[in-house]
Amino acid sequence: MNNPFLLPPAQLRQSWKNLRNSIDTSLPVMDILQTVSKFWNLAPTSRPYLDYLDPDAWPDPWTLLDSKILDSNSISLGIFYTLLLCNDSRIENKNLKLAMMRDPMISWEGLVCIVDDRWVIGYDTSTVVDTHSIPDMLCMHTYKYDLQKRRVVEITQARFELHHA
Repeated sequence: MNNPFLLPPAQLRQSWKNLRNSIDTSLPVMDILQTVSKFWNLAPTSRPYLDYLDPDAWPDPWTLLDSKILDSNSISLGIFYTLLLCNDSRIENKNLKLAMMRDPMISWEGLVCIVDDRWVIGYDTSTVVDTHSIPDMLCMHTYKYDLQKRRVVEITQARFELHHA
């Protein structure tokens, strides 16, 4: 795959649209998740800038693509937007959320996309991770896309474990 993030903004938006349009029920969901993760993980990353505590300041998907200012948190946001706007009825808004997670065992913290409360994208850039494989992961903040407000909103600030072993 050529790196679409090295293209001018209009061509990057077209590549992103082509990716979204290629997602349909003919593909297994895990293949879709891996493909979307692979696309976004081609993006060159900058120093951290996306404040996961301020979803009101998060860019919409087109602004995110046009700015090309991407860090690990905004890549998870891009993955979330891609899945939200894809053409597969198996992946719906109700099945998607963003979460600020912490894995104290490896001193890791970041924003991830969670699908069906089972698959975590953005924790390990090389693969989609099953929540059962990271039992010590803590969820610090959770976000959903609000269809009426047309933006991502925080739905909880409660600390809880992603999976109880």
